[in-house]
Amino acid sequence: MRRFLDSDISEIRLLSRDEKKQDDMRKLYSNSKVKFYLGDIRDYQSILGAVRGVDFIYHAAALKQVPSCEFHPLEAVKAKEHLIN
Repeated sequence: MRRFLDSDISEIRLLSRDEKKQDDMRKLYSNSKVKFYLGDIRDYQSILGAVRGVDFIYHAAALKQVPSCEFHPLEAVKAKEHLIN
């Protein structure tokens, strides 16, 4: 993030489902370049506004805890499908 903030990129958009983490990052970076969007990569409609008009997308979303994936296998498959597409 620091590298992006120090570059000539005019806007950095962050999409996540977690309001608390977004608020923490908003306070940590306190930079007008950074825009925050609430959404879920498994829900196409929720990400449209965040990705419209962008030049690059760095995708780091995934279910990363094995017990969660075992208990909710369809959610894990949805997340994987979005990583591939």
